[in-house]
Amino acid sequence: MSLARLALLAAPLAALLGIAPAPALAQPATLASPWWAADGDPAERGWRVDLAVRAVAATGRTSYALYDNLGFIKVSNLDFRGLAGAAGELQARVSGDGRLWATATYGLEARDGGTLQDEDFPVPGVLDAYSSTDSVQRGGGAWHLLAAVGYDVHQEAGSRLGFFAGWRHASETLNASGCTQTAGNPLICGGGIPTTVRVITAQTRWSAPVVGLDGSLRLARRLTASASLAYLPLVAVDGADTHWLRIGPPGSGVDFSGPTPITASDGLGVQVEAALRWRTDLGLTLGLGGRFTRLEARRGLMHFETSVHPVNGQSAVAQVTSLTTERRLGWVEAAWRF
Repeated sequence: MSLARLALLAAPLAALLGIAPAPALAQPATLASPWWAADGDPAERGWRVDLAVRAVAATGRTSYALYDNLGFIKVSNLDFRGLAGAAGELQARVSGDGRLWATATYGLEARDGGTLQDEDFPVPGVLDAYSSTDSVQRGGGAWHLLAAVGYDVHQEAGSRLGFFAGWRHASETLNASGCTQTAGNPLICGGGIPTTVRVITAQTRWSAPVVGLDGSLRLARRLTASASLAYLPLVAVDGADTHWLRIGPPGSGVDFSGPTPITASDGLGVQVEAALRWRTDLGLTLGLGGRFTRLEARRGLMHFETSVHPVNGQSAVAQVTSLTTERRLGWVEAAWRF
């Protein structure tokens, strides 16, 4: 006889003899999920847009070294440093219930701090003695844009890690005013030039594809940490260098007819970013973070053949230049989710 039929026969017999059936086993109570694994608000399922507004303080450095046309002999070095500035940033991020997301960051910066050291090295027949001059940087500015799409390879309620790819572009203008000789060479700014006179403008535009990692981790119920690491291969640069006091018509005793174009390619770069964000009861998220960016293009060209007046019927030639820029930013932000 099967166990099922035995159970059916045993039930009436137990009732007749007054034997109470065994109580059913208690079901374990359902435990609440801990904060690090709690599900998000069901009302936020579907596509979401996070919009952040940032107030940014920044500092950095941009330099370019000039060599001969073969790239062996260093001729001069322009080093803009202490480039303090204030900026604003907007960041938008679009994501859904799946693993795909997209983001874009735009920043606009005013730069009214910093100095320029302009060094010229002895070259036989051109310059006999070393020269170094100092100028102040004022009235500069910059903007940058990064757009990328990403895919999360790890995604849980309390953590995520993804890869992303996109494009970054940045444009920078630096203005040097005044000139003070600090190496004792009387032939270059020997009498000094007041800081009311603009002497050099350096304009550069940096573009590159970007690939990297981006992740976040919930540290507490409302506190989240995030970080990203990006690699920028194939950095390209175009720009211009203008020595204002050396521009004029042929035969006027000056060297240049206009700005000297700058081009470079096959550079490299890296960008590291981290932030902490606290989500309030009002739906507003407050955060603070920082970013470091370094880009370099060591095999560029300054095209003197287009800017230098011919001498005795002979035109100048392009010379090798090496360009580097670094930027350190810190910010506070407010963000909303739509």
